[in-house]
Amino acid sequence: MATRKKKKKATHYNGRPLSKRTKFVLSLPREMPRDEVIARAAKAGLTISKGLLSSIRQKHKERWGAPAPVAEPAKDVGALTDQERDLLGLVLDVGYSRAASLLDSFRIEYFDALKKKG
Repeated sequence: MATRKKKKKATHYNGRPLSKRTKFVLSLPREMPRDEVIARAAKAGLTISKGLLSSIRQKHKERWGAPAPVAEPAKDVGALTDQERDLLGLVLDVGYSRAASLLDSFRIEYFDALKKKG
């Protein structure tokens, strides 16, 4: 005779069901200050210590999703010079394949001229 499968509840990564306190902490935004989380938990009738809160947040980082990466200000290292911007404008005007063939032919002529000189 076939046995019925039990419905799975939301579980912790090791198979245990999540506690009320864990569910409460995970329901709040990650950026909420620790003291405010503890105060809200007390209003909801839950006691959460600072250590328990830190432990829950650490264990369940993946459940919240990764934090959005903070964009760093652009550095001048990769900035284009005026001549480079002009070259890119020309490449866009004539098309990439035409620009590549022009550069190839120039390179061949340039290196041939260097060989003749040397």
